[in-house]
Amino acid sequence: MNEQELQIGDRVSERYEVQEILGSGTLGTAYKVHDHARNRSGVLKLLPDPFRKRANLAKAFIKHFKTRQSRDHDGFAKVLDVGVDDGVPFAVVEFLEGLSLRQLITARSDAGQAQFSFEEVESIAEEIGQTLVFLHQNGFHGALKPENVFLLPDRIKLADEGMMEILPPEVFARVQVRKPEAAPFLAPEVLSDPKNVSREVDIFGVAAIAYLLLSGEPPAVPPTALESVRDDLPEGVDSVLMRALSDRPKKRYPSINTFLLDLARVGGDQRKIDVLVQVVEAEAAEEARIASATSRESDMEEISGAELEASDGEADKGKVKEPAAVDTNKTAPEPDRKEDVSHLFDDEDVPAPGTMDAVEPGSPVHMDDDSVGDSTDLLSPVPAISTSGDGSGLGKIALVAVLLLVVGGGIGAWQAGLFGGAPKDEPETSKSTDADLSAAARRAIDATSALRDRIKNEWPDSAGEPEFQQAEGLLTGAASSIEKGNVEVAIELSEKARDMYTTLTERLQQQNEDAARAAAEAEAEA
Repeated sequence: MNEQELQIGDRVSERYEVQEILGSGTLGTAYKVHDHARNRSGVLKLLPDPFRKRANLAKAFIKHFKTRQSRDHDGFAKVLDVGVDDGVPFAVVEFLEGLSLRQLITARSDAGQAQFSFEEVESIAEEIGQTLVFLHQNGFHGALKPENVFLLPDRIKLADEGMMEILPPEVFARVQVRKPEAAPFLAPEVLSDPKNVSREVDIFGVAAIAYLLLSGEPPAVPPTALESVRDDLPEGVDSVLMRALSDRPKKRYPSINTFLLDLARVGGDQRKIDVLVQVVEAEAAEEARIASATSRESDMEEISGAELEASDGEADKGKVKEPAAVDTNKTAPEPDRKEDVSHLFDDEDVPAPGTMDAVEPGSPVHMDDDSVGDSTDLLSPVPAISTSGDGSGLGKIALVAVLLLVVGGGIGAWQAGLFGGAPKDEPETSKSTDADLSAAARRAIDATSALRDRIKNEWPDSAGEPEFQQAEGLLTGAASSIEKGNVEVAIELSEKARDMYTTLTERLQQQNEDAARAAAEAEAEA
């Protein structure tokens, strides 16, 4: 079966009849199909022909959609079936009966209403954000754009999440930048450092969608201030979106809830603000706890490893090591060769050096995760764009990357000067653990700062309270500690400051309630 040959009326896996060609997505053409076995509609996605010749990508495709199939959350399009037909991996996803956000934008634009109100945008961002909160527990979306946001009668749903779990990051980036509808919503690090993309990419994506809805145009590089486009937006919108659209991931909001909190502050809904403050506080405290526990576990593993090496050294004392035997009949191994991936995007079909030999062609068969045989990665990693220095000018580097990726004959040819060298020998786990712990500390400080700001706004005179001043000192110490690299100290100080601010908040709220009660009683007596 070739996806280019699918026509209206064709069937896949005998039961899925093609009814409509919906368009092209990250993984090629999508088709609306009718499931004759279940009497329902669905969206058929096939692994594109150039990719299915790589057994590792076929296995990743199956694993990704099986994982999505087991997910139970109303914020995503459900995966209804995963299988293989005639050697071609496929997935059938829920057909969403509603408008995509892109369709709504087009309809509004045609009616002369290209710009949405702030209230509309905040509501859309909030629903997207609630789904992302769930997703960010174990991953990220990575491909947010209006085409992947669907407005149903009762809620908003997201589609096509986690495509970077299937395609190598560099290949995913090349696919995305070739799509004019996707490129403006793609965070710069997807191009400059695709292997280290994290959930900050989704904060950029949500902010880019919000910017489009408010201005009528997707954000440029750098984004134009909204106040120059329209004068009816509440104060503070620009500062929130510009932070979320920063070309440096760590300069953006630390979590989707902190972004939504600042949007709520711009809107001025105090009840929503109060709820989000509590959510952000709980989120930061939990992440700090997990990161701290992970760090301690890592330290214990290092200590145990060092003790084991020491004991091995003691045991080996006095022993004479014999030289290893040499097989003179063996030929020297050939050096590793990296395969050029540029041919994946040629118009002509490619030979199949890594065909899915573990999948027998013929009658349709449904697969478990292990049913595609292991293979070496035929899409060798490609060096990412170097971002040496302090990271400034990343937006310009991203634009250069787009030009190179779209116009150039292959990433490998541009290594000199623009691309980083070989990866360092540092263990990935320790580096990511340190980064996670540092990020958790910053989120804890941000959450505590948000609570402090709330107290100052609601009770301006509270800055003179002893608890406030002590907490302020602890928070300052936390910020200083994280700059010096004392991350665990920063977390501890931030948690102590938060506890003091929380105690002060409860006392001030109780005072307000007591005063209100006394006033009501006095009025009743009068």
